[in-house]
This record gives sequence, C-alpha cells and structure tokens, in this order.
Amino acid sequence: MTRPITPRRLLWALAAAFLALAGCSEAPREEVPSVKSVKTAVAALSSGIFSRALSGVVEAQDSASLSFPVGGTLLEVHAERGDRVAAWQILARLDPKPFENRLRAAEARVRSAQAGLLKAKEQFQRKQSLLNQGFIAKAEFDEARASLAAAQGELDVADSEMEDARRDRSRTALAAPYAGVVARKDVNPFQEVKAGEPLFELMGAQGLKVRIMVPESLIGGVRPGDGAQVAFAVLKGFTVRGRVAEVGATAEAGNAFPVSVVLDAPPPAVRVGMTALVSLRSGAGAPVFLVPLTALAMDEMPRLAAGGGTQGKAPIFIFDPTEQMARLRLVEVLDLQDNFLAVRSGLAEGEEVIVAGAAFLRDGMPVRRWTPDTPKEELGLRLWGGANPAGGEAR
Repeated sequence: MTRPITPRRLLWALAAAFLALAGCSEAPREEVPSVKSVKTAVAALSSGIFSRALSGVVEAQDSASLSFPVGGTLLEVHAERGDRVAAWQILARLDPKPFENRLRAAEARVRSAQAGLLKAKEQFQRKQSLLNQGFIAKAEFDEARASLAAAQGELDVADSEMEDARRDRSRTALAAPYAGVVARKDVNPFQEVKAGEPLFELMGAQGLKVRIMVPESLIGGVRPGDGAQVAFAVLKGFTVRGRVAEVGATAEAGNAFPVSVVLDAPPPAVRVGMTALVSLRSGAGAPVFLVPLTALAMDEMPRLAAGGGTQGKAPIFIFDPTEQMARLRLVEVLDLQDNFLAVRSGLAEGEEVIVAGAAFLRDGMPVRRWTPDTPKEELGLRLWGGANPAGGEAR
C-alpha cells in the first residue's frame, strides 16, 4: 500500500539528495600559477675577431680579353679553346696586304714631301741672297720663308702617317702577353674583325684566386695579407690556404665590397669557375658577445613592428635574478657566426641571457633559472684558431 507524500517526507527527501550531491563533489581549490624554468647563459666579452664564410668563384690571377688594335680580315688562327700557349706565342694574324699598301703609299708621300722641302730650301736661300744684295723686296723674301715652313710641315705630317702605317702593319699579329690557357675563342679564319673586338680570353698559368663579396659590416676588418681557408663544393673535406690580395674601395650590389683571395699552391683538381667557400677573419676587433640563435624572441617581432619597429636591432630576453622575471631587450647585432649572433651592444658582462624557451615568454613574465649540474654558461666568442679569454680551448 503506497503511503501518501507529506510535506515532512518531501523535505527529508530533498535534504538526503543535497547531502548525496555534496558528498560527490569537492570544494574548488585556488589555482597557483606555474613559473616556467628557463635556461640562461652569462654574457662575457671577448675579441670581435671571428670566422665568417663567404661564397665566391675561382678565377685566374691573370686574365685578359685579347683583340686586334686594328680592324681587317682574319687570315690565320693558331689557337683553340683549351690550348696552353707560351708567352708571346702568335694566336692569330690579319691579312697584311692592305696594311702594306698603306705603308707604301705613306712612304711615297714622305719622299714627295722631302723633295718639296729641298726645293723650298733652295728657293729660300736664293731669295735671302737677293734680299741682302737689295735686288728684291722683303715681301718676296717673306713669301719664300713661308713656303719653306709649309714644306717642312708637309714632311712632318707625311712622317707621322708613315709611322702610323708601319705600326699598324706590325699589329696584324695577335700574341699572348703571358703564358696561359685559352679560355674562350670567338673568331674563325677569313672573318672580318673590328679594332678592339674581343676574340680570345686568356687565363694566366701563374695561379688562382677566389673573388668574394664582403658585406659592409665586415669590410672594415678585412685587410690585404689576412689569412683565409678555402673549401670547394665539389671537393668534399678538402681545403686550401689563401690570403687576401685585393680589397675593393667601392661597394657594388647589395652594399658589398669585392675582395680577391689568392690561393696558395692549389692542386690541379681546383679549376677556374668552381664554387668556393672562403672563411675569413672578420670584425674590427671590438668586443662582442656570442649569443645563440635560440635566444631570439621571434614571437615578439610582430608586436614590436606594430609599435614602431626594432630600429634594426634583435629582441632577446634577459633573466632578472632579483625580480625573477624575463625582461625583453633589444641588442645590436654585428653579424652571424655559425648559429650565433655576434652582439655589439645592448648587453653587459654578467647579465644572464635566456637561451631556451624564448617563444613562450613575455616581457615581465615570472620565471626561474633552470639549475642543471652546471647552472651557468658563458657567452664568449670562438677565436680564430686560438683559445678563449678564460684560457680554455676554442670550441
């Protein structure tokens, strides 16, 4: 028999349900914000001289584009592309007949001018004698003197034309100015060529060099005589020593300066046109910090750009040990060295740079230093084949 639901019985049921629900849930706990651990490295100054690899192309130390100084018909060709030639070896000849004809005509004009001058001298001497005796007027003598000067001028012109014709006759043979290899040949027999038209490209056999383009930020630390290490794309694990021979005084494309590095005793496997990677000592010796690329706060770039930009500086985070916070800092970068930034300004010795976890940080965020067995590292600089300032070997 079902009992009727009374108000008292309903109240007890609701109380029981409330207690059951209370027993199934816990009171909410207050959340404690987590503090991220970051890896830091202590900034330490050291020399600003470091190695920078720049790509270039192997060239001959001596190279020349050869052409005839006079135009004419090519009669003979004595060299082909790839031929090795000796110094002053004849590479090609022009047809000499037109030049010989011009020379004979010039010689004939000289003989005619010489005869005219001799006649003018005799006439001048006769008129001078008559003038002294008072038989002719001075105007007639002056006319003879002018004729003598004109005859002398005609002979001078004829002599110059004969010398030009003789010189052009000697220029019908094109010779190699030094021993080398014919790199290019753009001519065939019986072809009409113009004066100054490039016909052969000659590479000297004396040595090889690599031409590179050095950025303006590094050119101040590159000087003639500086050492270099040169590697080649097609010769794995093979390097050649070199030295800086020429440093361009004017920037070219991209505000980079041309620099020539002469190779010391390159083997036969190194040839003109190969791609080379030249490692130079760069930097002007000013103290710098070497900061890993992982320290770059790339996620901050859009916000900084919207707020006026970085003025060409790089954003990194500094660990503030007093406040236990990450502080955003803009630093001036001199150049890249492998996977490191060479920082010129914006850091002070002893400051701790956050080198890991920058993508998850914000300026003023509470952080704590990660403490492995060796909690601090120094941001020094790899020296050119030497030891670091602390006395250890360069890594």
